[in-house]
Amino acid sequence: MSNAYGIYIKFLNSLTTRVFGNRADLKFELKKIAIARAFLSGFSIYKTLQNLTDYIAINDISGVASFDLSVWLLLSLIAASTLTFFGLLTTVSALLMAILSYWSDHNLGINGLGSAAFANVTLIIILTPSGQYYSLDKKLGLSTKNFLRLKTRCSHNYIIQTYVVAFLIFCATNLASAIGHLMNDHWVNLTAIQKTLENPFYSVFYEFFARLSKLNEPFWGFVTKLLTLMQLIWQIMMLPLVMWYPSRLFVILWGFAFFLISEFCLHLGFLDKWLLCFWILVFLPSPNDLRLSSKEALHHQRTVFNKFTLFPHLITLPFFFSFFIATCSTAYTIKESAAALSIKSRTFQIKERIPQSTLALYDFASIAGLIAPNVFNKKDMDAAYLFAVLEKSQSTSEIWELVPFIDHDGSRLEMHTSDLVRYQISIPLRRCLQTEKWKDCLSLAAPIIRLNDLVAGAKYRIKIIDSTNKKTTIFALPVNAIYKTAQISI
Repeated sequence: MSNAYGIYIKFLNSLTTRVFGNRADLKFELKKIAIARAFLSGFSIYKTLQNLTDYIAINDISGVASFDLSVWLLLSLIAASTLTFFGLLTTVSALLMAILSYWSDHNLGINGLGSAAFANVTLIIILTPSGQYYSLDKKLGLSTKNFLRLKTRCSHNYIIQTYVVAFLIFCATNLASAIGHLMNDHWVNLTAIQKTLENPFYSVFYEFFARLSKLNEPFWGFVTKLLTLMQLIWQIMMLPLVMWYPSRLFVILWGFAFFLISEFCLHLGFLDKWLLCFWILVFLPSPNDLRLSSKEALHHQRTVFNKFTLFPHLITLPFFFSFFIATCSTAYTIKESAAALSIKSRTFQIKERIPQSTLALYDFASIAGLIAPNVFNKKDMDAAYLFAVLEKSQSTSEIWELVPFIDHDGSRLEMHTSDLVRYQISIPLRRCLQTEKWKDCLSLAAPIIRLNDLVAGAKYRIKIIDSTNKKTTIFALPVNAIYKTAQISI
């Protein structure tokens, strides 16, 4: 056991020295962390307000007189995020923000890759002295040397080790994600990126990419297959590649390109913002650090990293251990269930077979941002060709108007305002249509109609559009049921 621990320490020292060995500008790092704190908490306020507004509208909550756990969690999260934004009792506020974000997302059923990315960045904010700059703590003199071990935390060694821990979490999550990708034939066939970019539900410029495909399909197919292969290599080999300077440039630049494309070309909610914040925080050096000569960098490595304070690693070890046990259990489940699994899309079939104890271990690990995400899978890709459109008509008219939820081409409309709508309503409805009887999925549309300011006397209907077979099926939605319950009774 001691030998394994010694190897682990040597690996951490090697990773720290090779990747972050030229970081000498402590002031720049502290300012960068403070800006990341304000960015993260500011967008947390914005995201939480969106979820709160939609939750109140969907559940017809007129006030806070009656206790509603979800509402109070969201309000508390806004308060904690506000304190973190202004940097008042920063470490405590950031810790509360992380706890309340985790609790709220799980309570609302919207926890996923975005929640994990948020937790990973928040981990850096909590473990480092993020209130040293641009904060009320600094103005009020609360950032004393004895405040929450600030003297220990305010050092090159400690801050860089925190970056290393966060990066290891990111590598583990991406490796788990890539393994999930390889259980879906779109990734095995290297067509995943093409299908994503041409997918109306995910892609902002899907029409442009579809035209590119028609213009020169062999060339576009080759380019997107190469991009898919490079994405898999980046996710699977990230940790070894970052240890060597030329391949490290590939890892860093590919990450920036991937996150920027996600921000401007894909509908991923706040995920891309959290990831961009993380990547800049971990990999952006100061101009002074870039000017260090190789001799100065080597001296800095020897003087700063000769001792290894293990506090950040000890904090995260239980989460890594939990994640390791959960992934081993999942691997055993896959091995035992291999014969019963469809080769086209195994991820959902596997999840149904995973024991509750393993899912609990995954939940615990996700507190630190360690998850095995099930994203860009075959079922979600195919949802571009089988989806639901909602329409309404006034009682005196037979003219049907589109409810601004999903357009007739499958693209998102303006009602996709929050993670609550995306992950609790829109995606479950699309997934349901792929596997269940369509009538059994209609109840999932009820919250959307209530969110659309239900009009008394109006008629509503849902159109299931199967663009592959060019078939449309229409179901009526009873208005009375929409008024009275959270689900539509068909």
